[in-house]
Amino acid sequence: MAGLPFSWTGHLHVILSYFPRAIYRILTFTSYFIAGYFLFKTLSNADEKIRGYIFPITLLFLIAPFNSARIAAINLPYALCYLAFFAAWSQMGRRPIISIALFIFSFNTASLLVFYAVPFLEYSIRNNGFRFFTKKEFYIKNWILIILPPAFWVIKNSFFQPYGLYAGYNQGFSASNIPYALGLQISDIISTVYTWRWRELLLTGLLTFISFKLIDRNTLFLESTSKSQNLILMISGVAVLALAEFPYLILAYPPRFFSWDSRHQLLMPLGFSIFTVGLAFLIGSSLRKAFLSIIIGLSLTFWLLQYNSYYIDWTKQKEIMRVISDNDEIRAGRLIVFEDHTGIPNANGRSIVYYEWNGILANLYGDERRFGIDQVQWSNSICKRNDPKFNPHYRSSEVEGNTKGDIVLVKLLRQASTSVIDKVLSSYSPNFYISVEPHQKYCDNLPQ
Repeated sequence: MAGLPFSWTGHLHVILSYFPRAIYRILTFTSYFIAGYFLFKTLSNADEKIRGYIFPITLLFLIAPFNSARIAAINLPYALCYLAFFAAWSQMGRRPIISIALFIFSFNTASLLVFYAVPFLEYSIRNNGFRFFTKKEFYIKNWILIILPPAFWVIKNSFFQPYGLYAGYNQGFSASNIPYALGLQISDIISTVYTWRWRELLLTGLLTFISFKLIDRNTLFLESTSKSQNLILMISGVAVLALAEFPYLILAYPPRFFSWDSRHQLLMPLGFSIFTVGLAFLIGSSLRKAFLSIIIGLSLTFWLLQYNSYYIDWTKQKEIMRVISDNDEIRAGRLIVFEDHTGIPNANGRSIVYYEWNGILANLYGDERRFGIDQVQWSNSICKRNDPKFNPHYRSSEVEGNTKGDIVLVKLLRQASTSVIDKVLSSYSPNFYISVEPHQKYCDNLPQ
């Protein structure tokens, strides 16, 4: 339904469902890591003048604090397309058929159709200089590379249109969306920075110190470069960042840290690393290592905090499943409304969305007769018999209209902690209980 050619992602997930779940983590980790290797190889083939930039750009590319949503199994296809893209770039001019095939596969992540401008321009300038666009021979020799993105776009939109639940998916692009999405992104960055306290800063300081000690003797960080080179690198980084964000901003998808929106940050690491390294080399060799150490420390702190929050999120989910697993009132209900009073935040401020609740309830009770939703996400539309969310794709195929069944309010509560330490530790091993209030009148009290 999403319009992906030959539904390959669906087949991928079905195949991987027969393997241990760790295979998702292994494939995701290796895909992003090997993408960094291919970037390193590509930069190594470039002008000798950028030799000193290569290692720090690759390092920051690998640890840049973006796209923490990669941990979700559903996002594995992005990782595979990402790997294919950088592998294709490394093979441009060396193995053209392999490069073209890999680019075509990578374009299944549509934002890479725009980001393709980066390897295309790098390859063109590397082999033809800055006047490549005035050379007739260039167009004759590289016509396939030139038409690749538009040809893929035309074929996909002709034969693989989104339909059903995904009708109109990724079709509402408009330049007017950019200010709105960019505003949300900037606001998100500011709010994220303000959430850091002394503990985060202390951890950053420790990791910065360790990073500085590790790179202190690396002579690559002392390479001499000209001011003009560094300025060009910074400008290039900003341009690459703009190309990375444009496909998302134009669809009003802000590349922010909130909830799962960080998947829209997929292409930001390259521009970020190029700009940051250009700035580091611009400020001079005496402060260069200290500046890069701070960036590395901040990035590593970000990832440690992210994975910590995801782990807490997962232990919370398991505890919720435990306390609601065998409740007769929930079992008899049709619309299950959840109120979270545990005080344990979900990762990245997200809410558990209705299809997650439906999946939990269906797996616990063995049927799809219930529809679960957070109180904060309540919508009057779910009182209607024909709500499109009552769907087998959302694990709620047997609901048959909530007016037929009972509406149950479930309050998720947490055992009181006796001390600060106990409160912290209980986030990793929570102890919940529930208050169940059946026979709610959510739908009966709606205005006629």
